[in-house]
Amino acid sequence: MPHPSNIMYLLKVLFLVCQSSILLPVVTGWMWRQQLPRNLRILVYCCLMWLAMMSFSEYAGWAWGNNNGINQSVEILEFWFIGAAYYHTLRLPWRRYFPLIGVVFTALALFDFFAISGLWQAITQTLIFNDTYTTLLKHLLVIGLMLLYFEQCLTELRPMSLWQDAMFVVSVGFLLFYSSTLMLFLARHLITASVGRIVYTGLGVVNLVLHLLLTRAFWLGRHPPPAAVGVVLPR
Repeated sequence: MPHPSNIMYLLKVLFLVCQSSILLPVVTGWMWRQQLPRNLRILVYCCLMWLAMMSFSEYAGWAWGNNNGINQSVEILEFWFIGAAYYHTLRLPWRRYFPLIGVVFTALALFDFFAISGLWQAITQTLIFNDTYTTLLKHLLVIGLMLLYFEQCLTELRPMSLWQDAMFVVSVGFLLFYSSTLMLFLARHLITASVGRIVYTGLGVVNLVLHLLLTRAFWLGRHPPPAAVGVVLPR
């Protein structure tokens, strides 16, 4: 029977491999960025941001013993990148309010970080900073974007399989990832330390799936799909 320490080591290695898989969509998207439509190019830059901030977070934790503030910056940047991608994807009459929603979200996030959750104290005193209300709000908003996109797909006639549509592939990956992390966020107080390692490794596998789907989406996005025809569904 494997020793528990060996199992923990293997889980850690698996988690690191899953995290490192961000290089797949980064390399693929950067190679073909000139051929990609604007919404997918924005997601390429989002992947670059994830890679840069994740690397800086690991360095800060190793060098200074404190990476507080970095992951919180990712929360805000991630929302803007994904929101911008869907701003150029969704055909909603009220999408012009997306920038305003982004500004309000950023203001609420900063208020949460510094006035409610004590981020500044965590930075200066090297304390553990737990997930905040911003995480919950961001996940709900992003999942809402996915649902709006799927509704748009249902109202259009497409001369191709949805799995050949790059943004559909992206949306499936995002929905899988954000719904999984949302459930983990809501149940975090029920998870013990020993089970937590396994759960976070499972989340790493979900992260790997997202990276693979983003890679496929960038590959599909090299050639624009046939234009969809809008239809009105009977009510």
